[in-house]
Amino acid sequence: MKVQGPPKPRVLPLGEARAKAETKEGAKAPAGERVAVSNMSRMLADARGPAELDLGRISRLKAAISAGEFTIDVDRIASAMVNEEL
Repeated sequence: MKVQGPPKPRVLPLGEARAKAETKEGAKAPAGERVAVSNMSRMLADARGPAELDLGRISRLKAAISAGEFTIDVDRIASAMVNEEL
């Protein structure tokens, strides 16, 4: 006798899933519908940082590190970490 586990859920191919989403069962939200974004989503978006890199700043930091002129302000970092948690 062969023992079988529970049946695997069926995963729809992408085209079929999209078609189903456009039917009455999975109707799309009406145009102009408002969507609420959670605070966690906003925090994650903010954590990603700026959309564009400041190449000038990166060059200046690299040069300062290479020249041994870059210093880390541990008090400023500690304060920022404490303020982030409050």
